[in-house]
Amino acid sequence: MAGSAKLGKSSTTAALGIVRRRSLIVLVSVPFALVGSFWTLYLLDYRLSAPVWVGLLSVVGLAMQTGVVMVVYIDDAFRRRVREGRMRTREDVVAAHAEGTVRRLRPKVMTIATMAAALMLLLWAHGSGSEIMKRVAAPMIGGLLTSAFLTLEVIPVLYTIWRTRQLAAGRIPASGNVDQSATTAADWTDDEKQVSSG
Repeated sequence: MAGSAKLGKSSTTAALGIVRRRSLIVLVSVPFALVGSFWTLYLLDYRLSAPVWVGLLSVVGLAMQTGVVMVVYIDDAFRRRVREGRMRTREDVVAAHAEGTVRRLRPKVMTIATMAAALMLLLWAHGSGSEIMKRVAAPMIGGLLTSAFLTLEVIPVLYTIWRTRQLAAGRIPASGNVDQSATTAADWTDDEKQVSSG
């Protein structure tokens, strides 16, 4: 009984380590989104108020959601190349991440375009309630633009640095050792090998 409890504890600790790495990469998107939001608020001379906070919280959620989706796309391209045995140098890591980023580009641009178009209508609105809705929409528009830059540029760079360090440390297996049924939730590090073997 004590052995299985110890194994369960070590598996849980290793799983939390996996989540922590990706979470930190995704959480980097929040400051970039907020920078755009605060610049928009400054340019429009809006003060912090309850509607502005609603817009800021919405931007934080959108930035984190798009960051998670970007990491999933990059992970998928990375794992496919590892399974095919095409992950030997830093250039291979960059090529995998470029592939994942390009696959995510069109959906990201479509999402930003439709959201920005809808929010721009709120900024031009007149009538009852329009002053409140303008203060919700303004930080969202600025945050969307800077969050888009982050998601398409900064997250892949951070992810490439992380995977390049793994490659240099020898923690990315040869293609023959990769489980073909690996999902995007699994990563190939020493901690995760303990989780899968337990």
